[in-house]
Amino acid sequence: MRADLLSTRDHDFQSQSKYNDMTAALRAQLRWATMGIEMNPLDHLKDLIRPFIFRYNTYRMNRYLNGVLESRYNSLLAKENKPDLGKSIIDLALKAYLKENPSAETIPAPFKEAALSQIKLFIFAGHDTTSSAAVFAFHLLSKHADVLEKVREEHNAVLGPNAKDAPETLISNPHLLNQLPYTLAAIKEALRLYPTVSAIRAGTPDFSLVSPDGQSLPTDGFMVWGDHYSSHYHPEFWPQPEKYLPERWLCKEGDALYPPANAWRPFERGPRNCVGQELALTEIKIILALTVREFVVRNAYAEFDEKEGNKGGWEVAGSRAYMVRIGGGGHPADGYPCRVSML
Repeated sequence: MRADLLSTRDHDFQSQSKYNDMTAALRAQLRWATMGIEMNPLDHLKDLIRPFIFRYNTYRMNRYLNGVLESRYNSLLAKENKPDLGKSIIDLALKAYLKENPSAETIPAPFKEAALSQIKLFIFAGHDTTSSAAVFAFHLLSKHADVLEKVREEHNAVLGPNAKDAPETLISNPHLLNQLPYTLAAIKEALRLYPTVSAIRAGTPDFSLVSPDGQSLPTDGFMVWGDHYSSHYHPEFWPQPEKYLPERWLCKEGDALYPPANAWRPFERGPRNCVGQELALTEIKIILALTVREFVVRNAYAEFDEKEGNKGGWEVAGSRAYMVRIGGGGHPADGYPCRVSML
């Protein structure tokens, strides 16, 4: 989460070292944002109090973020920010506003409302989806020793043989992240198998879907949900769709494994695609670059199921680490119980 917050707000919530009401409210909001997937009919009784919980958590988040927003704005007014600061997304927006309104002494309510909404969106995206994508990447690497070995070899070649030097190497030469094509391929293939986000669009009178047999399906009055999981496993687009093959992303056009145009959609496509796509991919590359040569991650589902009394556990497509939707994003089943050890 920290990289997203620094790029968005130039602010560290320090939520890994102490309690923070903003992040606590965010997590509480996500736990309650599971409408429509409850298995127990009695869970629908929560709908009676859900709106009040949402309002309370929104109040907590806005209260915290408003204070930070006002502090940044006052710093800009006083020109206290140093030359190397003031490059976060919100700072750029505040500077643009001040340029158009040089005499403004306070943040207008409409601007503040829009800013808080966008800040919360960035925080949600960085906290929820990127972390899940990183977990799925670790899981797949642990199940495919040959891929993990190639990733480690690439890191040795690009970042140096001493894994402990990787942080300083990347700080001094951040462009080296762009020289990890196999690592990026491993991440993109993980996102194909486990697309942690889907997309919903409101139907319109002038837009219809067309089935393979030519049937026109009007969308007006409907919500159109793009099922990325299904399309990412469609054998017409992806040869050996259930196999983890990072090589798909390195082969040349004309190869049977070459990804077809527009078939990979974990961040959606077109003008409404995820604005944080490059940031998310960069974050996961950094996470892997700093960990895969020092730690071994193994799932502990067998231990978990024995402890919880789950006889054999559930599996989807032969995997115990199947994806479930919680709080608007895809997560590994049961929170991905695992063991982490030093290499």
